[in-house]
Amino acid sequence: MVEARCPCKNSMVHPSSPTPSRSSLLSVMVSARATVAQLYDLGCAFAARLEMDQLIPFVVAKCREVLDAEGASVLLLDQERNELYFPYISEENPEVAERLARLRFSAELGIAASALKTCATLRIEDAQTDPRFYHGIDLLSGLTTRNLLAAPLRSHQ
Repeated sequence: MVEARCPCKNSMVHPSSPTPSRSSLLSVMVSARATVAQLYDLGCAFAARLEMDQLIPFVVAKCREVLDAEGASVLLLDQERNELYFPYISEENPEVAERLARLRFSAELGIAASALKTCATLRIEDAQTDPRFYHGIDLLSGLTTRNLLAAPLRSHQ
């Protein structure tokens, strides 16, 4: 689950808006340059890390950074038990990350399960009001999920 706040949400210029100030344009350019630098770093890291156990935690941490999210994680499916679990977590609060690492839940529950079943990327603006959202993880981990981005990852192993 990824909870993200978009820093560029208010930086779009509408055609009827007054001409943006020089400082606001500079701010947008600096932000864009930082994002490009982060993507470059991510590309270099892919090339340097060939082992999945090294690569996935790095990618999760970079995704959290690029999305300016409080937390990001990869959930994996335990097919034998039909459960989802959190082996890779990047979280602002280490106590929450520790609790998430111990949690498992039915692969039939939640937005992650919906993304997995439909093979679709889901962007949820208010997870608490989405009928697919499984509140049990928030209750057990102590976090409050707000915005969420879920994308299925497939492996051919």
